[in-house]
Amino acid sequence: MKPMDPVTPSPRHPLTPSPAIRRGVSLLEILVSLFVILVGLLSVAALLPVARYEMMVAAKADRGAACARAAMRDMVVRGMLNPIDRQGNQNWYCGAFSPAVLAEAPVAIDPMGVGQGLPLAFPASDCFTAPNNIQMFRVNIGTYSGIPPVPGPMPLALATRLFRWRDDLQFDMPGERTERPRQQFVRADGSVWTSVLPADLLTYQTADPEGAYSWMATVMPDLSESGLGVAHRKYVVSTVVFYNRDLTPQRELSCAVNPSGVVGVQPGGGDFTLSVPLATDEATRTKLMELKQGDWILLRGMKPGPPVVYAFKWYRVAALGEFVSTSPLYPGGSRLVTLAGPDWDTSFTTEAGLLDRIVGVYTQTVEVDR
Repeated sequence: MKPMDPVTPSPRHPLTPSPAIRRGVSLLEILVSLFVILVGLLSVAALLPVARYEMMVAAKADRGAACARAAMRDMVVRGMLNPIDRQGNQNWYCGAFSPAVLAEAPVAIDPMGVGQGLPLAFPASDCFTAPNNIQMFRVNIGTYSGIPPVPGPMPLALATRLFRWRDDLQFDMPGERTERPRQQFVRADGSVWTSVLPADLLTYQTADPEGAYSWMATVMPDLSESGLGVAHRKYVVSTVVFYNRDLTPQRELSCAVNPSGVVGVQPGGGDFTLSVPLATDEATRTKLMELKQGDWILLRGMKPGPPVVYAFKWYRVAALGEFVSTSPLYPGGSRLVTLAGPDWDTSFTTEAGLLDRIVGVYTQTVEVDR
C-alpha cells in the first residue's frame, strides 16, 4: 500500500460543510424572480380597465333602477297612465287619434320624443308596410297652461324637466385632497355655483343635475283581458331608461325576426334569428353587427284576426352568434341571438326594435282605474 503524502490534506467527512458552498442567490435567479413578479404586476394592471368598465356598467344599472322606480311612481301619481285626466280632459295626444282609440292600443309615452319631432309611430322604422306594420302610438302627455288653465299637449321644456332624472347631481371636485366635493347649484340667471349662501337664497334656483338619464314608457293592454268584451284595466307598463339618449329617428331601427327551435310558446325568451330584409339597409346592418351582450331589444308581434292581436315585450340579449353578411334567405345579413325575458308566442309575425343607449327596462303590471 502506497503511503499517504504528508502534504496532501485528508478527505473531509461528507457532513462537514465545504468552504466552497455559496451563501446567497445568483444574478440569474434574481432576474427570473423579477420576471415572474413583472408578469404578475402586468396581469393586475391589465385587469384595472376591465374593473373600471364593470364598475361603470354596475353604476349605470344601479342608477337606472332608481330612475325607473321614481318614474313609475311619477306616472302613477301624475295620472300619466290614463288617456283621460282627472278633470275629464284629454291626457294622451297622438295626432288626430282620440283617447278612446289610444286606450285600447299599445302606446309609448314619450313626450321628449314627440317634442323633438320623432314620428308618431314607435319605433320610428318598420320592416313591414301598412296595414301590416307593427308599431305603437307615440303619445304626448296633457298639461295645463295659461290663466284660466287651458288643457293641451306638454311642451318640450316641461317634458325635458319631467322625463330627465334629476337625482344624478353634479359635484365640483377640488384639487386639494383634503377638501370635500362641493355640490353644484344653478341660479335663476343660469350661472353655476358650488355653494348657497343666505344672500343667494333669492337667486337660488335648483340643484344642478347631470341629466344623463332619461326615460320613456311602453304601455301594453294585458293580453289576458283580450276578447272579454270589456275595457282594459290591466296594463303591462315597461319603464325604459336611457343614458345620454340620442333623439333622432336613425336611432330607432327595426329588423325581421325568425324564431329558432321551439314552435309555439318559447319560455323565457329563447333563440331568434335577426335579419335585415334589404341588402341596401346599411344602418340596420351596422346596428345588428354592433349588437352586444346586455343590450335590449323590443320584440313586436302581430297575429291576424279578427280580432288582430298585438304583442310588445322587452328582452335582454344573453348571447350572440357571428354576423352572417349575406345568405339566400337573408340578403341583408343575419345574426342568431339568445334573448332573456318573458315567454314569446312564435305564431306571431315578429320583428325587433333596435334602440340605442338603453341601460335598463323595468316591467310591471298595473291596474288603472278608468
